[in-house]
Order: sequence, then C-alpha cells, then structure tokens
Amino acid sequence: AAGLESRIEAGSTADAVCMMALLFNDLWDSGTPPGQMSYMNHSTHLKAVSIMQATHFEGLSGPVRFPVNGKAYAGGDRMGLLHVYQRLNGHVETIGTYDGTEIALFHDRSFQFDEGYTQNTPPPAFFPDCPNGVYGFGTSTCQPCPEN
Repeated sequence: AAGLESRIEAGSTADAVCMMALLFNDLWDSGTPPGQMSYMNHSTHLKAVSIMQATHFEGLSGPVRFPVNGKAYAGGDRMGLLHVYQRLNGHVETIGTYDGTEIALFHDRSFQFDEGYTQNTPPPAFFPDCPNGVYGFGTSTCQPCPEN
C-alpha cells in the first residue's frame, strides 16, 4: 500500500497469524468451545499442538511446517529455510539462509558493518574483556566480581 513502510519481519508475522487462524478453525471444526481456545486445559493444548504439527502451508516467508514428532529436540520449531537479510546504508538485501542450525551465506556475500568492517575484519569491541571480573559501565573499567 502506498505510504506504508516495508518491514522484513512482516512475512513471518503474517505466517504466524495464518497459523493461528488455521489452528482455531480446526479446533472449532472439531467441536472445541471458544472458551477452551482462550484458556486451554491440558487436553485442548495437546490437541492444538497436534494440529499445528500436522499443518503445512506456503507462507509469505516460505514453506511453513513443523517436525512430525513435536516432542523431539526442536520439535516445536519451524522447519525450512529462513532468509538472512543485511541492511546497510538504507539498502536491504538477502545475503543467505538459516535452516535452524546454521547460517549459510551466499557465495559472494558476507556480513558488512559500518565504516568498512566485515565479518573477517570485525569492528573493535565496545567494551573490554574482563576475564577476572565484570565491566563497570559507570566507571568504564573492569571491576572485581561482586561477592554474594
């Protein structure tokens, strides 16, 4: 729409809203009363998780699906590739993907930072490492760890 700012996270947000609409529609079709959709008891929660685990659709941000075994490690996490975006100097571009375990940058892409820094030549740390204590923001110095 004219005059609206484009937001990178809009696709994932729309997919989440769509997932919830599909879930509530399935719960309604299965006879779940509206009150139980708002204040789920244990059995309604298990039914909802089962419905979400079985729901697959093509979302705005890509395929939306979840592992069949919802109790497995990361079973409730969305499966599929997510795009990795870089915003630099007011320009946004896709520089890679994330599959839930690692970031894979495209062949000729790398993370870029202000003032010409890259992931191979990162910017200096804003705060020093304090191996034997903590950084005191008020004094801008390393402080000993507080005693309990």
